[in-house]
Amino acid sequence: MKRAALSAALLLVILLMISLTPVHSQEVEELIPELASELNLWRLELGLGPLVYNQTLEAMANSQIEYLLTLGDDIPAGGDIHIDAQGMDARARSQRAPFNWPTYGNPQRISLTEIAAVGNIQSALNFWHNSDLHNRSVTNVAYREVGIAVRQLENVSRDVLFIVVLGGRPNVLTALADPEVGSLYLTTEANTWQGDWFGTAVNYRILDLEYQPIWDWAEWQVIVDLPDNLPNEFIVEYEDAEGNRVETQVSLNPRWTQLIDPIEVIRGGGVAAAATSTSARPGGGLIFVTNTPIGFVVEPTATPSPPSSIELIYDDGVFTLVPSSELTDLVGVSFRRGGVVFDTQRWEEVVIDINIGAVPANNCLQIWQQDAGEFEAPSQCEFVRAIVFRLPSEIFWTSGEFEVLKEGDVVATCQADAGQCEVTLPNNQG
Repeated sequence: MKRAALSAALLLVILLMISLTPVHSQEVEELIPELASELNLWRLELGLGPLVYNQTLEAMANSQIEYLLTLGDDIPAGGDIHIDAQGMDARARSQRAPFNWPTYGNPQRISLTEIAAVGNIQSALNFWHNSDLHNRSVTNVAYREVGIAVRQLENVSRDVLFIVVLGGRPNVLTALADPEVGSLYLTTEANTWQGDWFGTAVNYRILDLEYQPIWDWAEWQVIVDLPDNLPNEFIVEYEDAEGNRVETQVSLNPRWTQLIDPIEVIRGGGVAAAATSTSARPGGGLIFVTNTPIGFVVEPTATPSPPSSIELIYDDGVFTLVPSSELTDLVGVSFRRGGVVFDTQRWEEVVIDINIGAVPANNCLQIWQQDAGEFEAPSQCEFVRAIVFRLPSEIFWTSGEFEVLKEGDVVATCQADAGQCEVTLPNNQG
């Protein structure tokens, strides 16, 4: 598929799909669907699923951009651009009212991030492409939904401020139809946190609004053909390897004011999400229709994960955590000596594509004492996924003993002079 055709068609589709909030001018307003189109082209060219408009994420983006505008010409640089008036970053902000973004069964399991830029669309895209952190955010396979806010700054250059919030929710898979090209772009669940929610999609089918099949079950792919003579509104149903299913309503010709809201259904022993309304499905079962208001929360019940084992290796300059299990769950794990505490969540904050709830074996995480020089990773490490730098006063492993905690409970005590410590972590109860 040629990029020019894909670009033109996607731009047309997203121009129709995205509901905009008021901005300073019509010209700036039009940047939102254009930017959304460019982000989706970026992902689709890499074989990734598209990002579909989400009202809550848009509200988050607008909230942050309005706060930044109160700072006048002093818009922060770097990571500080994502901090709000209460000192919260996007992930923390997502958990408070009125946003209440759903988690994957644990307050620390949030599939959401925020990126920003100042300039024009091309300079923003160039910045995100060339920044490893932002590149991994845009191309994160776990994200399926997006909200965008733009404002023109009152500076000499008349720069535009862009805030983009990307996210994913359990039991919500989206789809994007592109009738100009004749393609349907599908999504899947890529988060590996264990719990009672829909898994990786393996099959899909297309139904009309009366739940009559239009296109029978077929193997899931990112880009599939749109059947001929589709109605303007139809349903895409996904199925995972366990037989669970989720559905989303898709439009070929949406209006500006129309939101394409997912219909969430989990069968085969799964849990259906709470919703604003329900109705009987032809043939039995319930349709859970989420005309998702801000504040709507999905709270699936997490399945306890198996015990994980980690090896801690440390010297005067570097602390290394080596996961020994196939997928190690570090959610709620911290290290403490006296008043010095280090939470494993810090690694997820510095490297955005790490899933602390499922770290692969021998994918090491490190803490370096600041200004301590260069160090080689232990031989057990196939990769070093993240490094956090700490001041000497924040180092916990160089003298005496330190504790390993899970959800605030001490699970092991390690001796500093031993240089290593093996720890078995208890089940995560979610």
